Amino acid sequence: MIIMEQNINFQAVLKELLESIIDDCITRAMNKYINELRYDRPINENILGMKEASEYLKMSKATMYSLTMGRQIPYYKMGRRNFFNYLKELGA
Repeated sequence: MIIMEQNINFQAVLKELLESIIDDCITRAMNKYINELRYDRPINENILGMKEASEYLKMSKATMYSLTMGRQIPYYKMGRRNFFNYLKELGA
């Protein structure tokens, strides 16, 4: 009888823990998906994507990625893409 009660209590605790973990994972995944859909391209005309910024600076995209990963050039992310404000950050 005690073993069954402990088993039921363990199942209830496990269910409560797993539900919160699963809810958190689903919420983060959905937010990431929604952000990637919503931010395909910024509306502001002073914002450059990776391709435009690399052409403007006459650098390869690989060099641009290296600079952003080393925090040597200012950028911001929207979803999975990097963007640059060329009036402020790129010195236009």
